[in-house]
Amino acid sequence: MSKNEAVTDYRSVLTGGQIPGWTPEVAVVLWRRMLGVLGDVNDIDTPAVHEKVMGHLLELQDTLIKVIEHVINIP
Repeated sequence: MSKNEAVTDYRSVLTGGQIPGWTPEVAVVLWRRMLGVLGDVNDIDTPAVHEKVMGHLLELQDTLIKVIEHVINIP
């Protein structure tokens, strides 16, 4: 196995590798696409709606931080 093959083996199918399923690269692409669907939240004209969207994004951020902290603390 050459050096290039070894590196490819640890990449997801999405990035040209051989690993199917959920990998960090796939998760990043999914989140970027999901957030991209929202568009520019600063273009929301209604202050109440803008506040609600920002509140949900902050909750999502807090949840993701908790997940990261939990994963780091797993023995």
